Amino acid sequence: MKLERYDTENPELGKLRNFRFGIELARYRIPLHYFSRAVINAEIWNPQDAVSAGFYDRTAPAEQLAAAAAMAAEMFGNLNMTAFNGTKNKSRKDLLELLDRCIEMDLVVTQAPLFPSQHLLAEPTSLEALGQVLLLIDLLL
Repeated sequence: MKLERYDTENPELGKLRNFRFGIELARYRIPLHYFSRAVINAEIWNPQDAVSAGFYDRTAPAEQLAAAAAMAAEMFGNLNMTAFNGTKNKSRKDLLELLDRCIEMDLVVTQAPLFPSQHLLAEPTSLEALGQVLLLIDLLL
């Protein structure tokens, strides 16, 4: 049986590929006029256009990456981290609660067998990797 990206004859297989977490994160991060192009059409952008689309706040050429990172670190170092974290958490409270619910729903869906003897999250290392991705996303949000 050949699996397509979305299997219209088997909705359960289609669900496995529609992770709510990624969709909701994109809805929060990407301006509406780019959302459909990114999420539904899977459009890919070059770095400059990806900034306009909301995927990145800024980019830097490879030769300027160290200086740009140092500048960003200095900026964050000058912030009152208690105020920064409080404001960030309060302003994103609803989103973070939604993402938590999406992760729970996505884990239930991904633990369903793709084929009778196969599970997508059968190994604990997959959950560890998910935790690392979520930590990175928290830093980016």
